[in-house]
Amino acid sequence: MAQGPTGIQKVSLADIATVSYSNKKETVYTRLNEKPAVLVEMKAQPGSNTVEVVNQAKEKLDELDLPAGYKLTKLYDTSSCRMELH
Repeated sequence: MAQGPTGIQKVSLADIATVSYSNKKETVYTRLNEKPAVLVEMKAQPGSNTVEVVNQAKEKLDELDLPAGYKLTKLYDTSSCRMELH
């Protein structure tokens, strides 16, 4: 579920990601502080403005209205390493 300008709307993973199905047995277990977790990794497409992508992603994540008991935790952010060349 996501809170948008027109109210709460259902958002499926397929709406925001490429989803593929497989009959493979689960071999990777994601945990955070010893509890089951979901890991979402975002990457900018080649040729896109990484800073703009990160800023837009952060805005969208801030708009999420997560159910009680759920929270977002940033594990790492490689976009925070920016250089200024002279």
